[in-house]
Amino acid sequence: MSGRALDALARLVLEWKEGMRMRLYLFELEKLIRKPFYLTAAAGSFLFTAIGWRVYAEQADFHAGEAQAVMLLLMELHGLFAAMLIIIFTAPVFAGEYSLKMEELLQTAANGMEKTACGKAAAVLTLSLSIFGILLGSDYLFIRCVWGKEIWRAGMMRPAAEELDTVLAVSCGRVFTASFFLGICAVILLAGAVYCLSAFSHTPFQSAAGAGIGYFVCQLLYNWGIRAGFLPAAYLFSFSPVVLARFQLFRKPWEGKWFGGFYLWLVPVITIVLCAVFFLSGRRRFLRKPG
Repeated sequence: MSGRALDALARLVLEWKEGMRMRLYLFELEKLIRKPFYLTAAAGSFLFTAIGWRVYAEQADFHAGEAQAVMLLLMELHGLFAAMLIIIFTAPVFAGEYSLKMEELLQTAANGMEKTACGKAAAVLTLSLSIFGILLGSDYLFIRCVWGKEIWRAGMMRPAAEELDTVLAVSCGRVFTASFFLGICAVILLAGAVYCLSAFSHTPFQSAAGAGIGYFVCQLLYNWGIRAGFLPAAYLFSFSPVVLARFQLFRKPWEGKWFGGFYLWLVPVITIVLCAVFFLSGRRRFLRKPG
């Protein structure tokens, strides 16, 4: 066989493998979103969102900076909604198959356990970021439709201390950019945590309950650290998804430190490290032989 024919054959094999990976990824993604209950939860979140939009629109006085303040409030609300939907949608990623006693079948599947684990990880990350993007994008469209482009642009340069409960000497635009950045980190971190929990849970309920309880316990411990004056707890749990997603870091204990210091750059480092631990731990548990 000539070298040109061998090259053509190699390309066909590579394309077939890539096609198999894509089909496996789409299959895992479809499994996460096909259940009617999940769509009901998404519809409920949209209903509460529409009610919130109407309230903010009726109370608006259309001054510069108000649009950014409302956007941050909506992002804080949708941080909770996004976390709820991510937990509900992704909790069964492994636990759903464990509950149906399909682990042994997966050991002999044509796709292989390792490819399946990678496909599940990609599906969880894609779905989580899509949920966050849809919620944030809908909020932005609402703000632009109600307040308009000129008020939005003027508010980006307004001092944050005039619109938010903070003494930070930064603009509303910088605060909005930081909140968007922290929200993405929170979503990725939560996706990794749920992926890992699902791998160690026997049923989707166990996975979802564990993730939900852990999510809110981190908020309680963060608040306790601030109120009790135990700053190590406040600093530690300020890296949790619930605090990052709700953008509480312009308040204590990081107030006045994180924009001018190292904190804003420490968040992605912590996120990458923890996500690597979560995804590798979940993958290792899934690849373990049953029994």
